[in-house]
Amino acid sequence: MYLYTSTYDLVFAIAGFEGDDYPQQWNIGKLPDVALDYGETSHFQVEGPIADAEWAQLFPGDGMIHLGEHGRPFSLSLFHQLRCLDIVRRETERMGNTQKGGGEFTPTTLVAHCVNYVRQMVLCRGNRFLDPVVGVPTLHVLHERTRCRDWEKVYSEVEKLQQNI
Repeated sequence: MYLYTSTYDLVFAIAGFEGDDYPQQWNIGKLPDVALDYGETSHFQVEGPIADAEWAQLFPGDGMIHLGEHGRPFSLSLFHQLRCLDIVRRETERMGNTQKGGGEFTPTTLVAHCVNYVRQMVLCRGNRFLDPVVGVPTLHVLHERTRCRDWEKVYSEVEKLQQNI
């Protein structure tokens, strides 16, 4: 017997994952808060083979999970956003290389999709944390610690699911 802890659990358990019959969220339980010290890093740069490898690690298994009896593919919003940032990063690199060579640069429709998608997700998930700005006349934002949802739990659950395919 399955004990449904919420209406969402019930919906997830009976969803057929066909057509529009699927839950809006992947239920892996509550994501605990974790601290994040944000600021500049030497990782996840814009260009180069090391940057390519680091960005590729952000969306394991191409960022896809397969759910339901027939293994319907889904992209987690977290991975969709990271993939879009990577696409914008690669396009920025391509733009620089094109302009260095004297050519004309035209952004792809995929980049336009990604810029719009990331914009919408930032607006949707925006928070009210205040970022202090200092440094007159040159302003910059102080980087401090913030609370986030534990993304490591998401990665761990994705890894378990992908191993069972």
